[in-house]
Amino acid sequence: MTATNSARSKFFTSVVYTSDGTCVLAGGKSKYTCIYNIASGVLIKKFQLSHNRSLEGILDELRSDRL
Repeated sequence: MTATNSARSKFFTSVVYTSDGTCVLAGGKSKYTCIYNIASGVLIKKFQLSHNRSLEGILDELRSDRL
């Protein structure tokens, strides 16, 4: 896979404005979800998403007195 092929396969499929209209949250065919400032067009924050669905390390405690 070349850099060109890799770039073609990663793009945003969902874009949403924040409630105050100052930022855009975008995500899709990439492992990242990004927040951009609309006025400046600058990337504010980039979150890397994981596809790890393992429950290892998760404490699961069922207590009938809390149901």
